[in-house]
Amino acid sequence: MGGIDLLTLIIPRNHGDRYLRFVEDCGVNTCFTIPCNGTAGQKILDLLGLVETEKIMLLTVSDHMKCEKIMKLAVTRMGLEMAGSGIAFTVPLDAAGGQSSLNELMYGQTYHLDEVKKMDQQDFPYVLIAAISEAGHVEDVMNAARSAGAGGGTVVHAKGTGGAMARRFLGVSLADEKEMILILVNRHRRNDVMQAIMREAGIRSEAHTILFTLPVEHVEGLQSVMNPPDDEEKNEAEEVSIP
Repeated sequence: MGGIDLLTLIIPRNHGDRYLRFVEDCGVNTCFTIPCNGTAGQKILDLLGLVETEKIMLLTVSDHMKCEKIMKLAVTRMGLEMAGSGIAFTVPLDAAGGQSSLNELMYGQTYHLDEVKKMDQQDFPYVLIAAISEAGHVEDVMNAARSAGAGGGTVVHAKGTGGAMARRFLGVSLADEKEMILILVNRHRRNDVMQAIMREAGIRSEAHTILFTLPVEHVEGLQSVMNPPDDEEKNEAEEVSIP
């Protein structure tokens, strides 16, 4: 194993501040939160003695070993194994949008070149590009992505969080409202789309976009993603991750 992971915690909303302090105590300084709701019916909630259905999704990035440690501590220290307490899971990062994005996502953490190299050693045919930008700049990001062959995207409203976490990297405040744009592309288009976004709406632009990608194994219903033109099959040796 190894490499760098996206750690996702889905927990009751009233536990959000407690979990933010917990991950910060574990050495993670950059988190994004997304309000959401559980789907359990009232009968199930009554059976389990639960009343809380409002959730919060907490996203953060760290090396694989630290993510594993956080998940274990979430059980032993935070009681995550209790019914209704939430869930946690990790997904390996496929790539990052340059060193500035990875530095932003892992601010205050130490990472090694070997961990970065492992990000791009996965044999999946598709990727999900996650572009996190300042609110109001979705079109900037999407126009750049479409210019490189991407189709549509899905927008999720998020928020950078935390007292000490609300830090500034190249003038970016992580306490501001954010928009996360999710764009599914064929792996052959990944580098072009990411480079276009970084060039037109990157971290030094008004959009202040940071990027990472997640591996995707199977897609249905998006022919433009599933069947790219032959001339777009590019040499995968070209790197978007840190060299």
